[in-house]
Amino acid sequence: HPSTSEQWDLDVAMDSDGRYFAVWADNRRLYSDIRFSKSNDGTSWGDGQMNNNDIRVNSEYGGDLENWHPSVTIDENGRLYCVWLDNNGEYPRLMLSTSESTGNTWSQSVHITAVEGDLSEPYARWSPAIGLAVVYVLEGEGANGSIQKDIMFTRSTDGGETFSTPVKVTDDDTQDQYKHRVAVSD
Repeated sequence: HPSTSEQWDLDVAMDSDGRYFAVWADNRRLYSDIRFSKSNDGTSWGDGQMNNNDIRVNSEYGGDLENWHPSVTIDENGRLYCVWLDNNGEYPRLMLSTSESTGNTWSQSVHITAVEGDLSEPYARWSPAIGLAVVYVLEGEGANGSIQKDIMFTRSTDGGETFSTPVKVTDDDTQDQYKHRVAVSD
């Protein structure tokens, strides 16, 4: 059985039919991937082995490439969205992949170019009213010249093709802001 040092950063979404979709960072192959599994009832998830019920989401993998901190959400048409970070660049990149097949196959991973900088902790949720909402932490220079962590928000209204210019959610320039979540409604 895998240990907690091999699998971490779990996120789960549920669709209107009560099916569950889970993503996590997984280091069982000696490099970290984003893995996916689903369950029709929340109790049966497969055998925990890398098989057809444990699918790699990220299309770039191996070598020194690491993928971590995934988040998954689903829209009203059953399209799954997974966002996560990878280390293929100067700073961690925010990546996106989608699935039209309840997670059986995933699109080629794309870098969300609207989001740049030293970021962490992406979290995604879907709403018919605003589309795909993503919040994350951005580390940058604060008001007093020190390093500051702020919560940022961006969204996509076209299924992840483009994203809005990120907006700072927090207004305190003296304290780090992190460990966020987002909820959306109709």
